[in-house]
Amino acid sequence: MSDRIRKTELRHRYSAGNQESFSEADRRIARYGCGLIGLADLILYLRERTWKEGGAGETGIHSGPVYDAFVRRMDHRLARARRKVGLNGFSMAAAFNSRARKRGWKLRARWGVPREKLLSSIREMLARDIPVILSVGPGFGRREHMKGTTLYRGDTPADCAFEHYVTVIGMEETGEKIWLRVMSWGREFRIDAEEYLRGVDRSIPLLGRFFSNILYIREI
Repeated sequence: MSDRIRKTELRHRYSAGNQESFSEADRRIARYGCGLIGLADLILYLRERTWKEGGAGETGIHSGPVYDAFVRRMDHRLARARRKVGLNGFSMAAAFNSRARKRGWKLRARWGVPREKLLSSIREMLARDIPVILSVGPGFGRREHMKGTTLYRGDTPADCAFEHYVTVIGMEETGEKIWLRVMSWGREFRIDAEEYLRGVDRSIPLLGRFFSNILYIREI
């Protein structure tokens, strides 16, 4: 008899963009824009969910010329993805707060929560129907094995993330095992939460815990 799975998920389907779909003319976004894409998709999800209050539904498709133009405007006006460093979490929080004030959302963001509150904060945000931007930042994992955190398809390793943002769209808990359902490069993967936390614990002191964290959004 298998253990019962406890799921905490977004209430609507989450559509994710892919930085790698940007053309040679947008090479900076294609290479360093994972945080920018995550922030753009978060804002679009929150904007689109207001159209669907009272019922489930699918958010807009996050690809094509209109979507690309939206991402470029954000990059130009709100949240610049800089060469070699991308978009840091503190700038991401400031950009989100600027947009939230403009749209009248009673939401405010900050970068980072204590390690012991990371999973409970993710669970809380998902329960409030807010996607969670999660970073695997500089200094993650052992200094001699900087390979990042494994991205799974089912139980099979499929890729890895390092110096990269993903977006958590669901959490599945079975006994002591916790999986995070995440979107990256426009595709869905899973992260073993315990593996991720071990990587944080083995990170370069301070640097790892600062930058391997979440964009925490609270209601005001």
